[in-house]
Amino acid sequence: MIKVSGLANRIITNIMKNSATSNSVLFHVLIALLPLSIFIPSTSGGRAAITLPVVKELAPFIQDDKHKQVLAMFVPTIILMTTSATLIGAGSHLIGVEILEKTTGETITYLNWLIWGGVPFAIFISFVSYLAVRLLWMRGKSTPSTFHNKETFYFYKK
Repeated sequence: MIKVSGLANRIITNIMKNSATSNSVLFHVLIALLPLSIFIPSTSGGRAAITLPVVKELAPFIQDDKHKQVLAMFVPTIILMTTSATLIGAGSHLIGVEILEKTTGETITYLNWLIWGGVPFAIFISFVSYLAVRLLWMRGKSTPSTFHNKETFYFYKK
């Protein structure tokens, strides 16, 4: 279904157009995954299913094997870090709101969750994760990607 809808190919094309190095691949993957956390709050069923073809298709274009491994680790990390973006991103959020409501009589609406902490925290922790991955595993070792190969790019543009 994901291949039929073309969403994965649009994400890949966007990442390929804007990435010249392996570090920029990570950054653009992060930027692509952030909005998905709001529109597809389910971690395993939704976002993981969409990003699996993206990672599989991007990996052959990264020259360094270590950077391929980092990409494979980075995507699930960002998916999990952005779970906090929405109230329905994890069952524990709903349980917490229910406990809050039973103990204080106050509740948190979906919109309040997004504005007060979900989205700002998800953006913040995603960038912290991105910086941690770059500092710990890719210290200044950004290798050129082969994304700007015309034949490869036009394959995804269709």
